[in-house]
Amino acid sequence: MAKGLQAIDNLIRRLEVVQEVLADNSLVQEILTRNEGLIVALNTENQLEEKGVNSLGIGIHTYAPYSPKTVYLKQKKGQPWNRVTLRDTGRFHQSFRLQFTQEGFIITSDSDLTPELVNKYGPNIFGLTPESKGYLIRSIILPELLTEINKRLL
Repeated sequence: MAKGLQAIDNLIRRLEVVQEVLADNSLVQEILTRNEGLIVALNTENQLEEKGVNSLGIGIHTYAPYSPKTVYLKQKKGQPWNRVTLRDTGRFHQSFRLQFTQEGFIITSDSDLTPELVNKYGPNIFGLTPESKGYLIRSIILPELLTEINKRLL
C-alpha cells in the first residue's frame, strides 16, 4: 500500500510542477517574444500578403478595394493586385510588433501610415485569424510549453 501512496504523492508533485508552469504567464510571454517574427509573419505574410484578409478572415478589399490606378501600379511592379495586401514598399509590414497586455498580446505598428490605413480598412488589419491562432497554439506555444514542463519534471 505504501508504494501506491508514494506513486500518488509523485503524481501530485508532478501536477504541481505543471500547474506552476501554466500559472506563470511569463513562460508563455517568453515563448511569444522568442517567436515574435513568426507571429508577425502570420499577420503580414500569411493573412495580408497571401490572402488579403484581416483578423476576422474578411477580405480587406470589402472595406475599400484598390483603385484602378493602384491596380495598374501593382501590376507594373509585379505585386498582387487582385486583393488588398497593404504592402507596397514593405515599410508598413516591417513596422508590425507585439505588444503585451493583461489578456495576452496585440499586434501593433508604429508606422506613420497606421492611422490612415486603420481609418480606411479598420483596426482588424492587426491580429491573427482563428486559423492563425490555432497554428500558433498547436505548432509553437504547446510544443514549447510541453518541452519546458518535461524539463522541469525531470
